[in-house]
Amino acid sequence: MAIDIQSQEAIKKLKLVDLVNDAVERGDKAALEWLKKEANTLKKRTKADGTTYEVKKSIVEIRPRYLEKFLEYKPKGRSSSTASKERKKKEQQKALDDLFAAAFEKLGK
Repeated sequence: MAIDIQSQEAIKKLKLVDLVNDAVERGDKAALEWLKKEANTLKKRTKADGTTYEVKKSIVEIRPRYLEKFLEYKPKGRSSSTASKERKKKEQQKALDDLFAAAFEKLGK
């Protein structure tokens, strides 16, 4: 079962078993060891009354790191948001330049 990293819906449905099966299918021992370590990692949580307890890492935390580390998955949000910010910055700079160009043109008359 090859993981389809193009489909967000398919990615969201992946379970730990699917990731383990993918690592086995690809013959990636490092990925399998990494998954084992991550699945057994405990995190501390604190209740509202101040008591702390430990839980195992969620698949929500494991899944994206596995995809990025072993399948070279790059979330679209990061690259497109960076490009969007750059585009917006250029548009703002052009508007500012046009404003001042028009102002200096009025002074020159």
